[in-house]
Amino acid sequence: MKRTLLSFLGLSALCAMLAATANAASRDLPPFSEYKPAGENAPAANRAEPLVRAQWAKDVPAGISVCGEFVAGSSEPQAKILFSADRAVKDFKVLALAFESVDENGKVSFAVKELYRLDQLAPEHPLAVVTTFFGDLPNNGFSYVGEDGATRNFAVNVSGEDGSLVLTEF
Repeated sequence: MKRTLLSFLGLSALCAMLAATANAASRDLPPFSEYKPAGENAPAANRAEPLVRAQWAKDVPAGISVCGEFVAGSSEPQAKILFSADRAVKDFKVLALAFESVDENGKVSFAVKELYRLDQLAPEHPLAVVTTFFGDLPNNGFSYVGEDGATRNFAVNVSGEDGSLVLTEF
């Protein structure tokens, strides 16, 4: 009887400590409604919309003519991407990316190899690129020099949700 009573008291004390810990932890955390998506927490420079768009060439509206094509590789399956800009950008480069590391903040680093370069990507001269997407990590990208003179680098990947192209600045 004494052993049962001691076990019961010990179990009760343990439950009380766990409940107190849970209540204290929940008071220290903000509710989910106060969290912002990662993009909203990024510095303003990182959230600026890219001046270059990437879309599947098969989805390009009729009447838009492709002015150039670059074949990045002959591996299968091949995909054709159309890069276009609303206004001209300088020093446009098609890049091959290879994963290097991820820092403690989740920022991914890539080894970059230039595959193709244009002095300027203009609205009237979109560029088609034939490439291959391997696995889940981006292996394709592009860069350009923005209006402020800074080089912007983007990884191009395929959305797992709807199959659209996703651009991620790195």
